[in-house]
Amino acid sequence: MDVALDKKLCGYKQIALEKLENILLTIFGRKDLVVEPDMIRILDSFANMTWLKSKGFDKIFKLSSSIPPKTKTLVFMIFANLLTFKHVIDQIQILKSSSQPPEIDAIKEFHIIVVPNLYYIFKHLLESEGLADIVSLHRFSWDFIKVDQNLMLLEIPKTFQQIFIQKDKSVLSSIANSLKVFNIVHKRPNLVLTCGENSEKVIEMVARMESFRKTQKNDNERTPDFNAMIVIDRDADYPSCLLTPVTYSGLMLELYDMKAGVLNIEGENKISSGKLEFLKDPPSKLDEQNDVKTLRMCGSSDEFYTLNKHNHFSDVVNIIKAESKNLEQEKRKYSRDMNLEQMKDFVEQNLPKVAAQKKVLYKHLIICEKIVQEMSLNFEKLQTVEEMIVRNENRKQIFAFFDECLSTNAHKFNILRLVALFHIFNGIGLSGDEINKIIGNYLNAFGHKYLYMFHNLHKAKLFPDILKPGPKNLLQIASNLTKKTSFMTDSLKLKLIPNTDNEIATNEKKKITKTCPSYVFNGNFIPLIAQLANLLIKAENFNEFVTKISGFDMKMQINGELKSLKDASENSKFFPLRPKTVFIFVIGGISYAEVAACKIIESLTGSTIVVASDEVTNGMNLIKSAM
Repeated sequence: MDVALDKKLCGYKQIALEKLENILLTIFGRKDLVVEPDMIRILDSFANMTWLKSKGFDKIFKLSSSIPPKTKTLVFMIFANLLTFKHVIDQIQILKSSSQPPEIDAIKEFHIIVVPNLYYIFKHLLESEGLADIVSLHRFSWDFIKVDQNLMLLEIPKTFQQIFIQKDKSVLSSIANSLKVFNIVHKRPNLVLTCGENSEKVIEMVARMESFRKTQKNDNERTPDFNAMIVIDRDADYPSCLLTPVTYSGLMLELYDMKAGVLNIEGENKISSGKLEFLKDPPSKLDEQNDVKTLRMCGSSDEFYTLNKHNHFSDVVNIIKAESKNLEQEKRKYSRDMNLEQMKDFVEQNLPKVAAQKKVLYKHLIICEKIVQEMSLNFEKLQTVEEMIVRNENRKQIFAFFDECLSTNAHKFNILRLVALFHIFNGIGLSGDEINKIIGNYLNAFGHKYLYMFHNLHKAKLFPDILKPGPKNLLQIASNLTKKTSFMTDSLKLKLIPNTDNEIATNEKKKITKTCPSYVFNGNFIPLIAQLANLLIKAENFNEFVTKISGFDMKMQINGELKSLKDASENSKFFPLRPKTVFIFVIGGISYAEVAACKIIESLTGSTIVVASDEVTNGMNLIKSAM
């Protein structure tokens, strides 16, 4: 990546600091800060404790059921969630009743900073509770946070649940506002493409916002940092989240959650927490002795992760073994035969370096052992079943695996993840009996309180409508044999499912070569955003690009309006892309497998691809959103 571009991407931290400082300048005197727990790691990524203290904060508390002490002005910082806001209001009511009534024209004692949107309902609730005189509301958004070299996140939680399950589009305005800031920093790309109704709404909002902005003198002189921007809905490509990745970074996220580029290793992992109690493995000795709490997945402090994050997991395990041997050899270089000067050099230069490398390697050893412990039992079989689902083969064997999972290795989310994948790829669809069997077995395993989950999954297009009967007999199933789901049709047009005979011949080759972005799923599937970026970068002219994605529903922005690709020939002058710079934003979360696939395209085409989203996600998180 170009150094100047990298500095600009890091510059969002300074923008966030200035926006937060402008709010804090309106809050006078010494103050205490109460932060929502999920926000602490994100806040620390751009505003650390030293900076906050320099702005007048004495103490920082986690928002909890315990009421914070009221000795001075209290500043609450929360996400835009009505229940959380009501919880804060209740705490303020208690603090208000225990303190002296404020004087007229006195400084407001309480401030609530809401991220990323301040909705009207919050102001209405504040007034109805009679707190408008002592509480001041502020809106704040940190926009993009750079969590890796080519990955930017808005870190807005539960966006997928809000948009695709609850059908609440209010968060789209916040995404649009951040993309407007992106256009100010980098200048609007020459090509802006959308895929999905939500992405269209976001780009239309950005266009309206920009129409009110005064044109700067140097706007026409500036060259965009990115030649093309693709904004895409998460539901345009569910398989890139639902499939199990084979890359190291992807498998890390299968077990642990990440916030602002920091992996939280502390506590029970996600796979274990989703199992029935009697199926959980007893804690190992390494778990009891484990003092590793976090792993930073960004920056250059962890060279091992930087070099191996997109490698096949089996390769990473072998590299850890080799690195461990090398470190042991480094330690053995110390000898009593050394003279004093040699000993001094060894202790001052070699030992600290070896100790630091050993500490980093120990963290990765803990993670790798946990991945093997939780996933190795059925991993190869799971990969085979996923391949059968993607290629629409061996229906009977797939359902046998579903039954096996529910009876011997029941997991609250991963079994539904497989069923959702099957629903997306299978043209025949699930029969009424099959739907009833899956739901019945699941509820018997985990309890009937989860019945509503299937309705929520249907709203997100991850499960069939349980109220609409599917094909019941062989005649109905046979009539559907030639049918394909809309996603299956698109994946065939865009060649998202590689031809194993030509492109990747053997399982061994899948592990070694990175000549195809399907590498991230063991050769089973190419993430949609990687394929779109590849086609866009390689297209020599506009007609070639339109021909290659013919039939796939995409729109392109022309003079602030979105038009179908057939009507967007005015943009043909921007082909071929020079320089090859593409920015991709996924609404509803992005997986690390997609990030790795785009990195492969980047290295194969000599381009620069920066991917962004509201948060990092995976298949387990998508299913969990239905809860």
